[in-house]
Amino acid sequence: MGRLGVSARVGGMERRGELLPGISTSVMDFFLNLRDMVGVPNPPVIDQWPTCLETSIWFWWGAPSSGSTPTSYTLACAAISFTQDVSGDVLDYTVTGLTAGTSYTFTITANNVMGPSEPAIFPSVAAGLPPSPPSLVSVSTLTSTSIRVAWTPVSRVNQAPLRSYLVYGLPSSGGISSFTQTAYPFMSSIDVGGLSTNTTYQFRLHAFSDPGYSVPGMLTSSITMPGGFLTIFGTANEGQSLTLTTTNGKAFTSTVFASYGTPTGTNGNYTIGGCHAVNSASIVSGLSLGRNSFTVSADNAVFGDPCSGTPKRLYITMLYPV
Repeated sequence: MGRLGVSARVGGMERRGELLPGISTSVMDFFLNLRDMVGVPNPPVIDQWPTCLETSIWFWWGAPSSGSTPTSYTLACAAISFTQDVSGDVLDYTVTGLTAGTSYTFTITANNVMGPSEPAIFPSVAAGLPPSPPSLVSVSTLTSTSIRVAWTPVSRVNQAPLRSYLVYGLPSSGGISSFTQTAYPFMSSIDVGGLSTNTTYQFRLHAFSDPGYSVPGMLTSSITMPGGFLTIFGTANEGQSLTLTTTNGKAFTSTVFASYGTPTGTNGNYTIGGCHAVNSASIVSGLSLGRNSFTVSADNAVFGDPCSGTPKRLYITMLYPV
């Protein structure tokens, strides 16, 4: 049987030690290879979104997919100086005592006798109550295949920050699928296109945050997409009145453009100028929608004065079905 020479490095110089009697080179190589295989674990696997409650967050993780076996895990959040160790057979932990409406970023590391793994980072999430349902949802027609859904932003007392709104379209006609459209949390309306003509729709809205979805908002009133639309437009200088009337007796369905201030453009193709009363569209819509004729005064008493001392004018473009 051969004898194996053992070497060690001391003070930068390799020194050859005594041969170890009775140990074959193959056996020693096995142990040396085993030693090299034992190292710090790979990072844990994060494949589930944390569950967020009013003042707590529940975290899940998976064992490393390869590498050394962990003997423990460490859950941590540097922003609140939080550290919690759990044994290697535990793959979840609930952190309590958090502040509602505050976002947190946690990490998880796997540990063994050789040390910790690189941290795996959970997505930043917020504790808090689920959002309230959006309110005052309204819907108006833009074209023969598109509408605008509008809502009042949700209140956020003890609630986590919003991530999105979800708009559900529910057609009443058979053979046409329902659909979902996502809006950013800062939005209060969204235009929905690709609708089918001569089809009736209703819409429902949810708000979404880390703790989950709101209860569904109220269904909007039904709206039927007609086969086509006509436009009518007009202008008036400050102090004048503007009257618009549909040509077929049908009611106005949408305010395409309205601006009291210094709008520009011609023949219904208008653009907001440097001076603009932000309530222009809502005031015009309140006077016109559901009617086949309306009159509005281009006056500060109606819209307020968006730019004192500047001559103003009113430009409007309206939509109604054929």
